[in-house]
Amino acid sequence: MRRNIPSTQALACFEVAARHESYTRAAQELFLTQSAVSRQIQALEEFLGVQLFRRTRHGVVLTPAGAHYGRQVARWLQGLERDTLDVMAHQGEGGTITLAAVPTFATRWLIPRLADFNARHPTITLDLTTRAEPFMFTDTQFDAAIHFGDPIWPGALTEYLFGEEMITV
Repeated sequence: MRRNIPSTQALACFEVAARHESYTRAAQELFLTQSAVSRQIQALEEFLGVQLFRRTRHGVVLTPAGAHYGRQVARWLQGLERDTLDVMAHQGEGGTITLAAVPTFATRWLIPRLADFNARHPTITLDLTTRAEPFMFTDTQFDAAIHFGDPIWPGALTEYLFGEEMITV
């Protein structure tokens, strides 16, 4: 199945040009000509059917659609780079799991059990982040989350772990 996505070269050129709001500075960072960056972005705009930059006498300025898409592309490219470096570092074995958990659960239940997990799975690195607020997978790079209460993530697979007993002190 052919995916309906633009080339990674066009996306990389766009991300750098969006960050600098300059084709010239993007070209310098990417070791390309300004013309090559311009052609890549023009091809991307044609592919999308959306104008990403507004041309001015002083250069280029992101359109609102370009600013929004730029944030999405930057996050996607960062994730792709992170995953690529992870595979390279682990040579295809193990890897990193980015997990979010509520602070009390992480400190009182999860962290005391990590030594056993590491002994059983030495090739897996756990990147643990604690957050008290709800986790939104669309806004983060988490692979999984442990949260108390009803799931609030559309499209996420959820599994009940266990209940909680509360006592009056």
